[in-house]
Amino acid sequence: MRQTRWADGQAIQVLVLPSDTAEHNSFTRNYLKMFPYQLDAIWHRQRYSGIGGTPQLFPSVDALLNALEQTPGAIGYLPQSTRSAELRVVTLHEK
Repeated sequence: MRQTRWADGQAIQVLVLPSDTAEHNSFTRNYLKMFPYQLDAIWHRQRYSGIGGTPQLFPSVDALLNALEQTPGAIGYLPQSTRSAELRVVTLHEK
């Protein structure tokens, strides 16, 4: 969350699902090792301190997938079963 640009200089756009979705809860708990409310607090703190913004919210996996495909510099998370030829995929494994 501290990095604001990719190595090529392009701005990073963080795209997420709402905190109350199963996908967001699973990603936050299993990979970030925190609760969704803790991540929300970090984003709000960054926004109000002026060092960053909150991510763009999308109401569904399909909407998030479409936005990730259409937004240069975007990063987000999707269920492992979601596939797209337009995206570069990084697979995370639970510890």
